[in-house]
Amino acid sequence: MKNFSIKVLDKKKEMVWDMPCLWGEIIIGDFKEKFEMPILWWTATDYQKQWYEGIERIKTNAKSCLVTFVQNSLGNPMIVMWALYKKKNILVIKNHMFCGSMYKKRIGVKPFTPETCYDFIPKNLNTTGSVWTVDLDENN
Repeated sequence: MKNFSIKVLDKKKEMVWDMPCLWGEIIIGDFKEKFEMPILWWTATDYQKQWYEGIERIKTNAKSCLVTFVQNSLGNPMIVMWALYKKKNILVIKNHMFCGSMYKKRIGVKPFTPETCYDFIPKNLNTTGSVWTVDLDENN
């Protein structure tokens, strides 16, 4: 997709919040954000494979996601994902963070893997907060 991309910026490990991380970047139109990717629970390959599958999945499904942060440390688990919702020819993108009580409510004790991450995408798009859109017709 021309106006939308996600990638690992550098394979050099850096300690962030006492966790080995790599840096990634997501671009949605004019919006660009760098993010840290903990690599204790998912590897760089896990993230990249999930991003590829997440982008492929939205081509044939109404929703998908791109996971950018997985922390399963005991007592403080956290997930960050970009949920993708397809509305006709528009891709609607919303960032979600699941931690604390929200993590317990949405994920609980279920395994969160590159294969199961799609089970945790919020069913309905909540447009409060920041939402980005990409016109899929412009990307062909």
